[in-house]
Amino acid sequence: MDKILLKTIYEKYGREVFLYILHLCGDVATAEDITQETFVKALLSLGDTHTNPKAWLYMVARNLTFNHRRKMKMFGLLFAAAKGHTTIML
Repeated sequence: MDKILLKTIYEKYGREVFLYILHLCGDVATAEDITQETFVKALLSLGDTHTNPKAWLYMVARNLTFNHRRKMKMFGLLFAAAKGHTTIML
């Protein structure tokens, strides 16, 4: 994907993708980071001939947000275990 096409896609969908991620995660800084990661993935993976870039962006944004949640949950469990509050069963 060329930079001009990415800029066009970002200008068209950037705000609504950000708001979607913000709705999912509830944190502005996290939503900004995941939005940035979503568009980096678009730059690296989304082809010029993709038929529905909006749907692809939303799918990537959702998956990245859920991955972030899983990481934070695991981090919280590991932190609690390190403090002796719980036992982790993986």
